[in-house]
Amino acid sequence: MYCPYCGTENADQAEFCGSCGAKVPKDAYPPQAQKLFCPQCSKENEITSRFCQHCGAKMPVSEGYSPAAAAAMPMPLPRVDYAGFWRRFVAFIIDAVILGIIAGVLNLVTGGSKMPSTFEPMSMHYFTGFAFSNFLSVVIAWLYYALLESSSKQATAGKMALGLVVTDLQGRRINFWRATGRHFSKIISGAILMIGFIMAGVTARKQALHDMIAGTLVLVSR
Repeated sequence: MYCPYCGTENADQAEFCGSCGAKVPKDAYPPQAQKLFCPQCSKENEITSRFCQHCGAKMPVSEGYSPAAAAAMPMPLPRVDYAGFWRRFVAFIIDAVILGIIAGVLNLVTGGSKMPSTFEPMSMHYFTGFAFSNFLSVVIAWLYYALLESSSKQATAGKMALGLVVTDLQGRRINFWRATGRHFSKIISGAILMIGFIMAGVTARKQALHDMIAGTLVLVSR
């Protein structure tokens, strides 16, 4: 089975190309079928040609291939470059620093960072401020990831710094709700001893567990 986008040979049962990640149709044709050469004059012809445009000889049709089907095949796509674990990790650190600064400011404003002294009983005011600041931190982190990854940039500040974008499985921009699902799926990735995050370094398309759950990819945009 050959990928009609990059020409890479894949296993017969493969659903996605192991090289470019594109979905491989079951009737994929060999990459040689994308060009037609005349057996008489050896000159290249249009893919739909039944007769040579140069000498008029009849063009052969390889087994399992028809000019009409080849004409309907999509144009080759550029090679997909999946973002590796360490690149994603550095982007995560940048985002964590940004969100950490925001959380610190919120704690100061709401009083959540003000701990009572040793001889002072913990007041309801302290607990309210602490709970409120943490709630705001969760909401801001959600909106930070969901809004930025579903925006035209398709990336948070950390990902933009590393040249990364978040897409769906077809390389398209994701919407806000898919970005939301991806963000909260990270809870599952972290709950299993961070294995869900480590999967980004070992899976074929560099997907973490939350990427698989949300149906997303992280790609290098430059």
